[in-house]
Formats: sequence, structure tokens, C-alpha cells
Amino acid sequence: MRPTSFITMLGLLLSACAAETSFQNTNDEGEFEQGNGELSHTPEVVEFAELQEAVTTSAMLKISSVGENNLVIYEIRILDSGGGVFYMEEAEDVSLAPGTSREFPVTATMTDWAAEATGTVRVKTNDPEAIALEIGCSATPAPDWGAPDTGE
Repeated sequence: MRPTSFITMLGLLLSACAAETSFQNTNDEGEFEQGNGELSHTPEVVEFAELQEAVTTSAMLKISSVGENNLVIYEIRILDSGGGVFYMEEAEDVSLAPGTSREFPVTATMTDWAAEATGTVRVKTNDPEAIALEIGCSATPAPDWGAPDTGE
């Protein structure tokens, strides 16, 4: 074997065994990066008007993912029940892809007359502008229910 052939073969062998120096970032599973989500919600205040005594009424709180990344709702629950008037089933770890929405039912029941009841729904998310968003709730009784007689 000629010395130049040996050197050429040795060079090819060493280059084939050299460590890879390039980096490739591939996402074989097609998963979305979580990042920061962005939300919008309707209504601005969950309102219940003209409640009848001891009759449960519900309304929907719609939360939409309007950003470019998934919106993660870490927790949604009633923070202030307005003296027991408002209720909702708590939810945790809900993920909404961009462009999707989910509705959460909020219920109200007035068993005792009150001029108005107010409460709060808290939504914890990965939206930097709404990390611990508080959405108001209000309930008013039907006009024919009437205030209790105070003897005046």
C-alpha cells in the first residue's frame, strides 16, 4: 500500500468517527409549546336578575384562548359566594388551544331576601395579564318577592 493511500484512508476514517458538531432542534411529536396564554371572557360580570325565592338559576362564564400559545387555567372557583348565593363546580388544569373556548356554569340561589348579592369568581391562568383574574357576580331578587316587612 502506498503511503498516500494510507494517509487518505486514515483521514477518511477519522472524519467518519468525529463527533457531530451540529445541533438540530426537532419536535417529532408536534406538541405546542406552552408559553404564556392570553384570555378573554364573557360576560364581564356574571349577572342574575329577578331571582325567585329558592329557585336555582344558572349562567355561563365563557373563557377563550385568544393568544398564540395554549391558555392554561390552573384553577377556577368561587372566591366569594355572596353569602352562599353563588356556586360553581371548581375546575383545575384546563388547557385551551389558541382559538378555542370553554364555558363554565355559575349558579345562583337566593333563599333569603336581599336587595342584591355580590360575589367573585377567581380564575388563575398562565396569562401574564390575568394571573389571578377576579370576575364579579351579582344577583337581584324578583320585584314581586319584595323586601321583608319592617313594620314601618
